Amino acid sequence: MNLTEIEYPKLRNDIKFKKTAQEYFLLEDELSGNLYRFKAPEFYILKQMNGMHPIDEILALAEEKLNYEIDKETLLAFIKKLADFHLLEEKNFNLEKENRKSMLSLDLLDLNVEKFTDVIFKYTKFFIKKWIIVINLLIIAFCLFHTIMDFRYGKTDIRLQASNVVVLILLLYITSFFHEVGHISACYYYRIKVKSFGIKLLFFIPLFFITCPDVWLHSKKERLLIRASGLYYETIFYSTIYLVNFIFFHSPLLSFILFGIFIKIILNIIPFFPNDGHSILSELFNCTHLLNQTREYVLHFFKKGNYGFTKSRQIIYFLYGFASIAFWTIFLVRFFRMIKI
Repeated sequence: MNLTEIEYPKLRNDIKFKKTAQEYFLLEDELSGNLYRFKAPEFYILKQMNGMHPIDEILALAEEKLNYEIDKETLLAFIKKLADFHLLEEKNFNLEKENRKSMLSLDLLDLNVEKFTDVIFKYTKFFIKKWIIVINLLIIAFCLFHTIMDFRYGKTDIRLQASNVVVLILLLYITSFFHEVGHISACYYYRIKVKSFGIKLLFFIPLFFITCPDVWLHSKKERLLIRASGLYYETIFYSTIYLVNFIFFHSPLLSFILFGIFIKIILNIIPFFPNDGHSILSELFNCTHLLNQTREYVLHFFKKGNYGFTKSRQIIYFLYGFASIAFWTIFLVRFFRMIKI
């Protein structure tokens, strides 16, 4: 939708708002299944988008209510973003039909969530007892340390063979399943409803997924623990295989597979991808999506200055952006050296 077509901005009638535990407001789009988090000033502006006020009047109302000047370009960019996400009323637009056109994401399996979560928690609640967590973390640290040492001293055979790769892919999917089980168990523990769990195609690759929109209604501590729980369960699965191999088999094939799982875990921790590590860091800095917000800050820094970001936000985005550039530079240099280009 072009901004010239938006004379009187109006949110879709089916849009719902929820109040969170930390002075945030959630906008729930039931058609797409997406959630958007806003602070009080943005929420007030959204409430004025009822189709009765032109953009200039919304700007004046917001400045009067919030008692500070708002750049019109900032408001227009905000409205444009809402339009891009199809949150505003549009003529001749069917979001359900639009979603069906997309071949990038397709749900293959959606299980009966309530029964499934009951079964999952029944058999995994043992792992979230405090003393068990401490023991598991020590075991996990031991296994990860030994994996690094094995690779460093050339004890891990990482040559690619067809049979090795097939088994590795299979175990990576099992690891991913345990990862999602961790999120489900944590949600169940905090009495957060899991809306759906299953398998979807993303870029034609089958992946496990869960959706639990109500997580945003809970405290920051609970959200952090829920996000970390996937990594915790994933590393428990990894450590179990590692110890079995370490004590009984000493199998080169299992060592190769364990190294592949280890790489997956590390990639899920590094916060410069849209992964759990990134989600945890975003929560710590009270950002909805640190990667996207940093990208937006950098773009507007070169175009129009700080684009209304506070001093503390500018420091966070600058440091995260600098760290991200440093990481990718080192990673690419080492990668090209490894493949001798």
